[in-house]
Amino acid sequence: LGPVVAGLGLGLVAEVGCGEGELANYLRPEDYLGLEANPHKVLKAKESHPSHDFRCFEAKMGFPGARTFVFPLTFIGGERADAAATLLRATERSHTIVVAGTRSDEMMSVFRQVEGKGFRVTSVHPMKFSPEAGDDSLSIVVLRRTFGSRLQRRIRRLMKIS
Repeated sequence: LGPVVAGLGLGLVAEVGCGEGELANYLRPEDYLGLEANPHKVLKAKESHPSHDFRCFEAKMGFPGARTFVFPLTFIGGERADAAATLLRATERSHTIVVAGTRSDEMMSVFRQVEGKGFRVTSVHPMKFSPEAGDDSLSIVVLRRTFGSRLQRRIRRLMKIS
């Protein structure tokens, strides 16, 4: 996950459910915000990465402003009927959503709902944890906010003029 997220050049990245902050290894302190519900994990993350920002957090508190949000599928998947709504609420002012975990029909349904609200899947990166791991159902899915087609045409026209 770290190399993919770092390679996207996303600005401030808020990792929801950051655990002990492993993604922080790949991002500069000013480009990372770790959000975790478990206070013990937040303390461990702060010990491991003292220059990075980690906060205790629950989704019902509201989401901070960030350009990019990284979610584990465990946060939005499972029995959460409002997964798409949670993603959209978290990303009202953001540009990119990165979701990591196991692909499923349920999650593809969530992605379709999110796509209908102004985001589209721009890339899927299969994950392998070891050479012998043959399960290719694990993925990192990147969704980016899209502009309305009318605005996109206008921007393209302006870019051709300059």
